[in-house]
Amino acid sequence: KIRIAISRCKKPKLKGTVIVDDVFIKSDADGFPFHTYIAVEDRENGYGQISMELHSQTDYHSFIRRNIASGSTIRTNGINIYARVPDGYYLTLIKRKSGSKMLPLIEDVVNEILDCRLLGSRQSSCSHKKMNMYLEECCFKFNRRNKKAESLFEEILLSVINC
Repeated sequence: KIRIAISRCKKPKLKGTVIVDDVFIKSDADGFPFHTYIAVEDRENGYGQISMELHSQTDYHSFIRRNIASGSTIRTNGINIYARVPDGYYLTLIKRKSGSKMLPLIEDVVNEILDCRLLGSRQSSCSHKKMNMYLEECCFKFNRRNKKAESLFEEILLSVINC
């Protein structure tokens, strides 16, 4: 019930310079990896907000339109589908680190998500249908990592009341 309430909380769109890539996320060594789009705000002092959605439940351009404000600069590696962005967005290309499977800032965020166990411990056994809720919960926790528990509780409670 809490995950459903979190998934209904207002999700502000990312803005400014945003790095977009796809990653495989799993929590356990034996867990099934989920192919996931991830967007991370690129700020001077590191990273800002994030958004994630399952690759199988959306397409690249829809993911951008739904999660990133128009007029933002999308930074990608330019491979395959990432060589273009929807109208209203700007594109810049990033070179990957030699031997890296992910873009550097995306790799930092994914490592923090896994190190802090923001995805919990059960998602490796959950269905694709429920995985988006786990991803939304993870983004909620990550994007509010510097807030006090009381304000998080109020935000979730308001989400439940407004439904």
